[in-house]
Amino acid sequence: MAPDGQVVSGLAGKWRAGATSFFTRRKGYAWGPRGATNAVAGRPERIVVSVVPQESTVAGLLLTGGVNIATVTGPDRARLTGHDLATAQVPTVVGLTFFNERSGRPLNDPVLRQALVGVLDRKGLANVAIGGDGTPASHLTAAGSVCHTDVAARNLPSHSAVAALGTAG
Repeated sequence: MAPDGQVVSGLAGKWRAGATSFFTRRKGYAWGPRGATNAVAGRPERIVVSVVPQESTVAGLLLTGGVNIATVTGPDRARLTGHDLATAQVPTVVGLTFFNERSGRPLNDPVLRQALVGVLDRKGLANVAIGGDGTPASHLTAAGSVCHTDVAARNLPSHSAVAALGTAG
């Protein structure tokens, strides 16, 4: 860590509000997605990453030129419309559901867990999480990535899980 308390390496695992990390291009880097290297013209010598936890602040920095790239997923996206900013729709998996499956707990029953997940309004949850423009995830990674697979189609329970719950008593 630098004397001023800033994180100078993303590998340090010290991401926190207000921290800044500096990444310097490594000469000869030759491993990347689809064979990417850093020998291509236009690759930056250095990237500075700042941790700004408030999306409204990030949106303001985008509008004033204080940052070059940022992720804005909530209602502040509306402020950015019409300002000639490039955008990219990036699939994002938000929220996780954990069940207490210990012995003696109600959610130890897999039929009950399937019924609970089966009745979720996934579109509604996505809209709440992304400020009204969400789409339910069908995968855990972006399409085209090395580990991409459509997990929703074959793993998410259908609303018939509620019927199964009734049958199970």
